[in-house]
Parts: sequence; structure tokens; C-alpha cells
Amino acid sequence: MSLWQGLAGLFGRRKTIDQISSDELKRERIALEQTQRRVQREIDNLEARKHELFLKGKDAASSRERVELAQQIWDLESAIREKAKDLDLVHKNLRIVTGLLQLKERMDLIRRLKVGSLISRLSVEDLATYVDQAIIGERFEMEKFTALLEALQGATEGDLVKTIPPEVQSIVAAMEEAKAAEEAGRPDEVARAVQKMDELLAEKAPDSDQS
Repeated sequence: MSLWQGLAGLFGRRKTIDQISSDELKRERIALEQTQRRVQREIDNLEARKHELFLKGKDAASSRERVELAQQIWDLESAIREKAKDLDLVHKNLRIVTGLLQLKERMDLIRRLKVGSLISRLSVEDLATYVDQAIIGERFEMEKFTALLEALQGATEGDLVKTIPPEVQSIVAAMEEAKAAEEAGRPDEVARAVQKMDELLAEKAPDSDQS
């Protein structure tokens, strides 16, 4: 069962973190906390009933009655294990929603990070996977989360570069040089980067238009 299965229909599968409000995430966190408490109560009640049946079997007058009670205990144990799985899933989803809420509340800062644009583009469903991987114990570790996405971004950019023709990569490099020069307040270098692009185009452009 997917970690996100319990939440997949809540926000829409392809929504991004920017398309979900903090209030939605807080409401979902409260709902999950309530569900967690309810399922735990159900497990506790089943455990209590199991022990009652055992004590009843201890004092049973016949082997037949003990067998019947033992079968009921076995069936209760199966039900408890299924509910324990449900509880684990609810707990994981609760941690994920808490992590997503932390992301949402820090998006102004996160947008300034190298991975900020990637976080804004990923669906909440995809983000949930990385949030889950960044949970250590009960705590969402932002540093681990950003490291995971930096690795993803690096792999994605590496795949992209492999598909880009060398002449296009050269133009991109000139653009990046111009941007760095502009941010450093060196307009002459911006002009040189533009000139470099023109030279690259003159050198690399196909001459199919020439007659």
C-alpha cells in the first residue's frame, strides 16, 4: 500500500505545494490525529476482548468450548494485526502531512534555495515520497530533504545536458556568464557575453540559408 494512498484523493494527484493552503494541511493533520486515536482505541478494545476470552477459556468446562474460544481469539488477533497496519499507515501519513506543512510555512525561504523551483514544480504526491525519506525517527529533517532534492535536480539536469547539442550548451553558458556579470555589476562583461553568443552563432549556425 502506498504511503500516499490514504491521501491521494484529498488534494488531487497533480497539485503542487503552492496549490494547497496551510489550512488544508492543518485540517488534514487534525483528521489524521483523530483517526489515529480512534484506530488505537479499537485495537485496545480488541486486545481487552482477547484477554477476556482467554480467561473464559481457562475456566471452560469442556475442551470443545475452549476450542471455540481459542478460534475467536485467533480471529481477533488477525483483526488486531490488520488494524495495526492501518494505524502504521495513518501514522506515516500524519508525519508526511506534518512535513508538508513545515514546507508550506517555509516556502518563502525555500524559494531562495537551489531546489526551490523544483519543489514548486513537483506534485504533492511526489513531494510526499521525499518528505517520508527525510523523516528520521519522528522528526522531519529539512537538510536531508533538500539534499535528496539536490541529488534529484542534479540527475535531472545531467540527463537534460546529455540531450542538448553542444552548440546550444555553448549559448546557455554564455547566458549564464551574462547573468553572473549582471549580478556582479559588470555591464561590460554582459556585452562581451552577448558578443560571444553572436560569434558562436556565426561559427556554428548552418549555412543552408546562404546562396
